[in-house]
Amino acid sequence: MSLILKFPDASRRAEFLDVVKTQRPELLQFLEPSAILPHLMARTDPAADAWLRARADGYGKAFADVQFRTLATS
Repeated sequence: MSLILKFPDASRRAEFLDVVKTQRPELLQFLEPSAILPHLMARTDPAADAWLRARADGYGKAFADVQFRTLATS
């Protein structure tokens, strides 16, 4: 699974990361900044995705990272 966590600004992202650091520090290794700051990419399992989605509410929004393939490559 993977999520895109979008935040309105870097301070909201920092607040969210503080929550992760205090409540589920083991998930920090799966969070990486996206090319477009202040967003994060999360590559985790379904249980961790659910936890991140629930905690992201209020700081930003979580979206499933949907990958599309063309008919030519499927």
